[in-house]
Amino acid sequence: MVNHIFKMGIALAFWSIQISQAQFNRIEDVNCVHCDAPLVQFNGSLYFVTNTTATIKLFKSDGSFNGKILVKEIPRYGAGVNGITLKVINNVLCIEDTYLLYAGGGSPHYALWVSDGTTAGTVEVYDFGVNGPKYGVSGSNVYYVNGGVNLKLHNTNTQLLNAGGISNFVSDGTGNVYFAAGGSVYKSNGTAAGTTVHINSINFLPLYLQANKLYLGFDPSSGFYYTDVNTTNSYTNVANTRLGEILFKDNSNNYVYYLNGYNDPPTPSGDGIRLYRTDGTTAGTIKLQDVLGASSIGKIGSKYFYTVGQGNDIYQTDGTVAGTTLFYSGNFRAATQAGTTTYLWKYNANNQSFNLWQTDGTTAGTQVVVGGNHRSFVGTDFLSNSISTVWYNGTLYFYSGISGGESGLYKYVGCPAPPPAPANFVVKSETVCNNNQNPLYTVSSVLEATSYTWSYSGSATIHNPTTAGASNNLYFTSTSTAGTLSVRAVNGCGTSTPLTLPIVVKSLPVQPYYAPSNPTQACAGKSIVLTANTDPNVDSYNYSYVSGTGATFGSNTNPVTVSFAANATSGVVYATPVNSCGTGLTKARSITIIGPPQPNMASYPASTTINSGEYISLYYNDNGGCLNYAGITWSSGQTGSNIYVGPTTTTTYTFTCTNSCGNLVTSVPITVTVIGGCPPTLIVNSSTTSPAKAGDHITTSGTINYTSGSRLYQAGKAITITPPTGGNGFWQTEKGTVFEARIEGCQ
Repeated sequence: MVNHIFKMGIALAFWSIQISQAQFNRIEDVNCVHCDAPLVQFNGSLYFVTNTTATIKLFKSDGSFNGKILVKEIPRYGAGVNGITLKVINNVLCIEDTYLLYAGGGSPHYALWVSDGTTAGTVEVYDFGVNGPKYGVSGSNVYYVNGGVNLKLHNTNTQLLNAGGISNFVSDGTGNVYFAAGGSVYKSNGTAAGTTVHINSINFLPLYLQANKLYLGFDPSSGFYYTDVNTTNSYTNVANTRLGEILFKDNSNNYVYYLNGYNDPPTPSGDGIRLYRTDGTTAGTIKLQDVLGASSIGKIGSKYFYTVGQGNDIYQTDGTVAGTTLFYSGNFRAATQAGTTTYLWKYNANNQSFNLWQTDGTTAGTQVVVGGNHRSFVGTDFLSNSISTVWYNGTLYFYSGISGGESGLYKYVGCPAPPPAPANFVVKSETVCNNNQNPLYTVSSVLEATSYTWSYSGSATIHNPTTAGASNNLYFTSTSTAGTLSVRAVNGCGTSTPLTLPIVVKSLPVQPYYAPSNPTQACAGKSIVLTANTDPNVDSYNYSYVSGTGATFGSNTNPVTVSFAANATSGVVYATPVNSCGTGLTKARSITIIGPPQPNMASYPASTTINSGEYISLYYNDNGGCLNYAGITWSSGQTGSNIYVGPTTTTTYTFTCTNSCGNLVTSVPITVTVIGGCPPTLIVNSSTTSPAKAGDHITTSGTINYTSGSRLYQAGKAITITPPTGGNGFWQTEKGTVFEARIEGCQ
């Protein structure tokens, strides 16, 4: 499929279309506005025309690539555009130019040019104006009607006749013509003296000449007539039919097959057209078929073939009613014969395309030339779907004249080679999301291809792998994988090398994961680095800090550096992964902000007084940022957040503190005051601090129970142990405990 459309006019493209078992090769590329003139053979060359509003270009070609030669550029006289007819009449190439006087419309204007295939021999015969083209050709003579009444010979500019109503020229091919004029039938040999009345006072138009019989037009009441060309004023009536278009001339049986549309009862459709066969007699004139119109295909074997009606079905006839039957249904047209094979084009109105068919006159031998498709993209004017087919020098050529789209001259040359690979991907997506995407891939069209084969090495679904055109969809789901897309051009000669495109398939990114080794604390005024698990699908991250203040992110990558201001507060880092397919789930990471230890860190109690020999607990209360208790060292050499001291004299204690942020600060001092002397009497119990001291006397209260070790009790005079039966106190200890009694004074 090729569609060359230019800004002005139509691309008359002579290009190639590869088909199965066949190839149509491009011959030329030219422009035209109204490419409706047929392709003709003349003097051993192919001729065609192109046109614009200003000129007609007559070309001839030897059928080879770049074999086109411009014969002549013919000026046009009208601003508007209508049509051109190219035909060969008795070995004279005739160019009928029909155009409008004005671009906006107006009456059709007619001109005639003839050509012998040379520039000098391509000349204008006459500008008929609005009167219509009235001319005839016989031998080398070209007759034309000047001014509607003067018959002249173009070659010598000789006036042959002055009469009204000159029309309908029929040639015998030897230089003589028959025509109607002034109510009579005339004959002319190209001289004034030889232009004479052949049948006087009969207003019948000559239509066809065959085997010395000149068939004349119709009389509504009496049918048509024929006359012998060698006998004047003699004619024979063939009753009850109208002689219209001649389809076939059967010289062997002296038959003429023709259409008529008069003096018959109308068909159910209201049309009176019929197909007749005649031998020139009333008895030998029979109706073969009711038709709505017919076009000749030609004689194949012993039968004549033709297309009928608007549907263009193929019919055959052997000249009898019983032998006139439907041969093949379909919209066929533009036939040409090549030996025992006849080529036809079958039109598909749905997509405005033609398929090449061939027939040998048998049903089995009537078939499409596989893949032989000529696709035409057109506007509203399809020029009656015109296609002209010619067999020239043993090769089939066809000319497609289409307004608003594709037209050109093509050559059927068989099957030389597979098509080339497509040049590139026009529409492509190299990275695809696997969330139910169906991107369209399009390759450049290959002129020689009839179809394309698509494949994908990864996991995805191809819409149409083998019968798709130059575009195709791939469907990617959540399970699709990366791969390589390949497309090959195909025709009946084989398959091209592939055009490939690597495709990356992406999924939505997964939720990040932070290992326990990632920090959960941060120092105010410093930075931390957070590292999540690696995900190749992630293009970037969106970071945010909520429920806290003072955090900034150094990038949108992984790892990420988070910097905290000196006044930052604790909060939560949120990380959301992002790629071209969308966003993944967000991950939260709580961060505790640690400040430096404060200079006013204090211990508890703030100050205390103890008796000599007593002990007291000193401890650090976490109100100053020293969270790492192992980093507390007291002036006594002890470490930890809680220590016991029992100074014998008043002592001042301090500690130094480090936390995870690396600071070192000395605390507020604590003074422990020791009071000297002892109380006169001391009652001890199990909770009495050891050693217990008294100036005079120690006695017991309750049970003093020691399971191991010893305790020191100091008394100035005595220690009294009251047994349970006589009091409420006693010592209880394990076997082997040694009691030592000493009397010491209280210092």
